[in-house]
Amino acid sequence: MGDRDRGFLLVLCTAVISGFSIFINRFALAQFDPFVFAVLKNSMAAVCILSFVYLSKKAGELVKIRKMDLAKLAVWGAFDGGVAFLLYFYGMKLSNAADASLIHKSMFLFASALAVVFLKERIDRKQLLAGVIILSGAALLSGALSSSVGIGEIAMLGAVLLWSTGNVVCKKLLSRISPTNIAFGRMFFGSLLMLVFLAASGDAPAFSSLTTNHYIWLLLTTALLVGYQLTYFNGLALLKVSEATSLLVLGSVVTSLLSVFVMSLPAPAELLGMAAVTAGLGLVYLFPGGVKNVRDKTVQSC
Repeated sequence: MGDRDRGFLLVLCTAVISGFSIFINRFALAQFDPFVFAVLKNSMAAVCILSFVYLSKKAGELVKIRKMDLAKLAVWGAFDGGVAFLLYFYGMKLSNAADASLIHKSMFLFASALAVVFLKERIDRKQLLAGVIILSGAALLSGALSSSVGIGEIAMLGAVLLWSTGNVVCKKLLSRISPTNIAFGRMFFGSLLMLVFLAASGDAPAFSSLTTNHYIWLLLTTALLVGYQLTYFNGLALLKVSEATSLLVLGSVVTSLLSVFVMSLPAPAELLGMAAVTAGLGLVYLFPGGVKNVRDKTVQSC
């Protein structure tokens, strides 16, 4: 299996995890203050990923990261793993799971545009066609074409713009820092910023009211988040940003399927949306565009 194929497989796993995560997070958020939920989940994920750092023998690399790269990792982690999560979970609590999934998956549009400008990725007409098909399919799945835009959607869009920028920054960092350490930095520095935010906003006392039920939700959602981080950043190391972020749209299919199983049979528009997303991703795989992924320019995965 080639590097690109392995990258696709890893990010496809990420997309499946993402689809389950968005669906389950919707139920979990009903039990939590969204900010407390984001802080606890990301902090627990940071601890879990730190154990992977040691198990994968990347701890030596972690302490040898250059000061400038560490500063960049800290700033990126604070915004990508902190501010963006606070915005997204706040918006998600005010929205529905399908719309949250669509807004999150629209990230590939912004990330691809930024990758063209800053990473010199090339996107040809076939890839543009694939992008249109993917986004149209995701919109059909969520029904977001006819939904209203409120504070929740605006907050989630702000998070998506931060994550889109973060993907480009991360791709550059991956040339000097391993994917596992990237994942740890995102969760660690993001959690630190969120803890400061909670302390400043006076929400910290909410921790004392947590019950066993809360911790069950936290364990489940943390496990999904850890899986997302490790598979995505290892996959991104082997793919273009435009490819990796477009693959995440498959998560909207998973979220919609889960919603269908819980609520009702799929409507014709939803079935068409699933087919469109699948076809669009097939085009992305078949037509990689003009930039090859050079293995020796990226720190070895995992």
